[in-house]
Amino acid sequence: GETSDAVVKWEAGDVKDEGRLSALLKGASAVLFTASASQGWSLFGTNTPKQVDYEGCVLTAKAAIHAKVPQLVIVSSAFVARPYHPIALMLSTLFGRVMQWKRKGELEAISLTQQAGSVTSYIIVRPGGLSDKKAPKGLQQLQISQGDTVGGMITRDDTALVTAQALLHPTAKNTVFEVVWHKEEKTGESEQQQQQQHAPPQRYKDWTDFFSRLRPNNG
Repeated sequence: GETSDAVVKWEAGDVKDEGRLSALLKGASAVLFTASASQGWSLFGTNTPKQVDYEGCVLTAKAAIHAKVPQLVIVSSAFVARPYHPIALMLSTLFGRVMQWKRKGELEAISLTQQAGSVTSYIIVRPGGLSDKKAPKGLQQLQISQGDTVGGMITRDDTALVTAQALLHPTAKNTVFEVVWHKEEKTGESEQQQQQQHAPPQRYKDWTDFFSRLRPNNG
């Protein structure tokens, strides 16, 4: 089969450089924004949450609209709409208000695409905690929801799979949603305890069924 270098053309870019982004995005059918800050609290940093998760997100949205890219996908994070949740507070305290800047980037990107009319649609994917230590679980072990009410873990591979599939399904257009793994049942629990503490896993027929639960602009 083909190697990744044979099917992917690599170009250097910077989410903080709108002009460079606009040039790179010409002719693209979709843009996936998956960047996040490599620095937290920093007075003189160049890759802080404000610069990357907010300003970089906004500039990417502007560049996508300017280049007339049909679809923009932003990979954000669960808990961004719950700033006082302990997890959100911990992450923002440790990493330069990262959750607030992610949320601000989401909202401004949505506003920009709406102002642009039908030029560019958006999809915002909010995964739970990202793990590289476990194997991806695939469709039947995923939980999709809206309103930022769930938390949990998910691999980067499963997040990438959901993101790619979202681009192929019209019902994901102009939506905001969270995705995590279903919670695993704890060993030693009685059947009654499991029924009380764990909602039965939602099973999906296919990816069309998975995304059919979404409602537009539910952020």
